[in-house]
Amino acid sequence: MTNLFFDSSAIVKRYVREIGTNFVEGLTDLKSGNLVMLSRITRVEVTAAIARRLKNGSITAADAQSALAAFQHDLANNYFTVEITPVLLS
Repeated sequence: MTNLFFDSSAIVKRYVREIGTNFVEGLTDLKSGNLVMLSRITRVEVTAAIARRLKNGSITAADAQSALAAFQHDLANNYFTVEITPVLLS
């Protein structure tokens, strides 16, 4: 098992198809055994990124709703949230 920290721009690729989606899906698949860690602010940033994609028309309302639901599920069940501290930032 590997501990992996994802920033918002990386983890959003799991929920909205774009370059890098397949790579991120492989790393975050439960079968990989990897531990996925996100900062607490990632919830807000991913939600905003999905909303931007909806606003610019690159995804549909149904796709946005599905992406947000999947992200919220994974956030609650499959990811670990870490606090932003001076140690994390160094």
